[in-house]
Amino acid sequence: MLDTAPLQNAYHALLDAATAAHAEDPSPTPPDGEWNADQVLAHVSLVSAATIAAVTGITAGARRRTTTGPPSTPGPSSKPSRTPVATPR
Repeated sequence: MLDTAPLQNAYHALLDAATAAHAEDPSPTPPDGEWNADQVLAHVSLVSAATIAAVTGITAGARRRTTTGPPSTPGPSSKPSRTPVATPR
């Protein structure tokens, strides 16, 4: 089984850092071209959600496949969808 503790620890560290930064200065202005804490957290959240959706889709497709034949070839209407990711403004 995959050890998810390092990822969980990283998320906790990110949220702890965001909480500490917010307590210090609730609305700091980042340097030009950089993201503020809200944008970083939004980006991480969207990427996490997109990753979960992709993994869920892949595993759902894997469960539908049969072991008696080759996987089906995607048709023209089965284009992958893209989930937008937060970008700095």
